[in-house]
Amino acid sequence: MDDEHEQCAVLIQRIEKERSLEAMEEFLKELVEHFEHEEKLLAETGFGSTAPAGLSPLITHTQDHKRIIRVVGQMLAIAKVEGINEGCVKELAELFETHAVEFDSRYTEYLATF
Repeated sequence: MDDEHEQCAVLIQRIEKERSLEAMEEFLKELVEHFEHEEKLLAETGFGSTAPAGLSPLITHTQDHKRIIRVVGQMLAIAKVEGINEGCVKELAELFETHAVEFDSRYTEYLATF
C-alpha cells in the first residue's frame, strides 16, 4: 500500500508540474486501481468484520473511495474544458491526504498483524 500511495503522490506532483490532462487521467486510473487493491486486501484480511452492523470501517472506507473517484472524475471533466489550475491541484492533494489521514491510518496497525 505504501508504494501505491507514493505513486499517487508522484502523480499529483506531475499534475502540478505539467498541468496536463494526460497526467490527471493517469492519476484517476492509478487511484481506481489502488482503491480496488486496497478494498480487496482489507476484505480478505477481515478488516471491520467484527464491527456492529452499519458501523463497518470497511464500508465507510469504501464509500469514501467512491466519493473521491466521483469528485476526481468531475474535476477531470471540468479540467477538459477549463484546464488545470492551482486550485484543482490543491484540491486533489487535499482529497488524497485527508483520506489517508482519516481512513488509511485506521488499518495500518491492523494489517501489520498479518
